[in-house]
Amino acid sequence: MRFDTQTIMREMEKRRGLAAELLKRLIREDTANPPGNEHRAGRIVEEFFASRDISYETHSKESGRTNVIGRVGSGGAPRVFVPCHLDTVPPGDGWTVPPLEGIERGGYIYGRGAVDNKGALAGTLCACDYLKSVESSLKGTFLAAGVADEECGSGAGLEFLTASKLVNADMAWVPDMSNGLSVISVAEKGLLDIEVAAHGKQAHGSRPELGVNAALAMADLMMRTEGWLPGGAQEHPLLKKPSVCVGMVQGGIASNVVPALARAVFNIRYLPGQTADGILAEMSRAARAVEAARPGVSFSLKITQDLPPISMDPSHRGVEILAGAISAVTGRRPAIIGVGGTTVCKQLVRAGIPAAAFGPGEEALAHMADERIEIGEMVRYAAVVARAALDFLA
Repeated sequence: MRFDTQTIMREMEKRRGLAAELLKRLIREDTANPPGNEHRAGRIVEEFFASRDISYETHSKESGRTNVIGRVGSGGAPRVFVPCHLDTVPPGDGWTVPPLEGIERGGYIYGRGAVDNKGALAGTLCACDYLKSVESSLKGTFLAAGVADEECGSGAGLEFLTASKLVNADMAWVPDMSNGLSVISVAEKGLLDIEVAAHGKQAHGSRPELGVNAALAMADLMMRTEGWLPGGAQEHPLLKKPSVCVGMVQGGIASNVVPALARAVFNIRYLPGQTADGILAEMSRAARAVEAARPGVSFSLKITQDLPPISMDPSHRGVEILAGAISAVTGRRPAIIGVGGTTVCKQLVRAGIPAAAFGPGEEALAHMADERIEIGEMVRYAAVVARAALDFLA
């Protein structure tokens, strides 16, 4: 049986209408997270797998938070995993078309989730449809999933699936990097939130000398850490330097009261080789310096979120196969990059599954009003997935 790229492209073109119809149906199911209600879109995935005689299973940590995993192939190793997510962010305002109707216009399909991530899911299902037709040629297993809760931390999705050991794969291709199939991300900075509390002494606003202003102490700490690079000047070849952002500041109870408490959350993106505890220690030293300069002030610091960084070898077989498939389908070699953001690659790598991110669509349209994806790009994406799966498994 021929598995050349032109044949695969013709097969995916035959499924252009299927891809469009699947995406429209998925968009029409409101899975805004919170609360999620992923079971609504999950039913479409289940029906699709059942109609193609594709074996599948569902797992839910909570009622309505469905995760669907389909399997094509021998059932054995090697296994490649393509997880898409069923949830979306809320539609929001500013739309020129109804956000939950899946409107087709000018070769695009509009709707919340078209790019992030239901377009990729529709394309993945089309790839499954083709791979099922050549299943006897697969020497391993292709796993395709619609998972829950990606938009709010994955606690009911891949965090749950990996912690419960419900996913086992030799490679994962995560189609949640919407750059028009032009990049593959193999590294991500760590995501660390440190909540800092500054403690002072309350007093009347007319007699500030009788109090200790916690808000001013917090401002002092923020100024001292402006431009701070955890770990000094070190850089990663793909991720460059770490970064620090003060994302939340709170303090005071009234305009005429010296605040005794101020809080801030420092969002830090850090590099492979660094640790959350090491960064916390650096920040604690800055806090101690403020305490020394401001008698009566004290600070407490705690880590509220830590997703460690990941980095895999760009020459890994799974990355090379994906890059080769993108090149064969699009005619251009994808750039190998690292990102400061977070995908479910983190959860997969932490579970021992090598993972790289890529994807169809325009990144700038994700989470925006009039979110849309070109139908032709879904077809090309499906061809990439099918081409890569065949190279990995056949």
